[in-house]
Amino acid sequence: MAQTLTLQAEKTTSLLLKIVAALLAAGLLSNYVKYVLGYERVMGLVPLFSLNGEYTVPALFSVGLLWTSAALLWFIASRKKQSRGKEAFYWKGLSFVFVFLGLDELFTIHENFARLEPVLSKYIHVFSRFMYWTVAYGFLVVGFSLFFFRFFLRLPAQTRYRFAIAAVLYVGGAIGMEIAGASHRKQNQ
Repeated sequence: MAQTLTLQAEKTTSLLLKIVAALLAAGLLSNYVKYVLGYERVMGLVPLFSLNGEYTVPALFSVGLLWTSAALLWFIASRKKQSRGKEAFYWKGLSFVFVFLGLDELFTIHENFARLEPVLSKYIHVFSRFMYWTVAYGFLVVGFSLFFFRFFLRLPAQTRYRFAIAAVLYVGGAIGMEIAGASHRKQNQ
């Protein structure tokens, strides 16, 4: 018997936006308490809701979203495999990518590229030592794009459009925020 999973886009989007708004409000309040009122911790809550930190509630929410996406992609892959769809392999691949992205967010894998600065700086010159991950991940994005390109073109037009928007927002946001953070760190040294 085939399993089905029904998600209502409007309700899901509304719920996620409410959670994001609450996390944003908590993060802004956290910044206000820290930078305006001068309280660094307040029972540990200030760093816990930082929008710029690792191992925070917003970061864990991101991990949860990435792994939920991975689970949904795996579910799609399973359904495609049951119906003898050729694309099951690609859906599973996307699932693994999202698992990795969640692991990277949780364990800050990309931050470890800064440790390679003494070696990498001989070959690559970047804005900040915290930017080395963007070079390595840039190559991964190009490889990923080439590998999934035909699959992407076979998707229904609306799905393809939404995937493209999501990819641009995610990759652009990650790199854009990293550039902003690196610039901020450089100015405050």
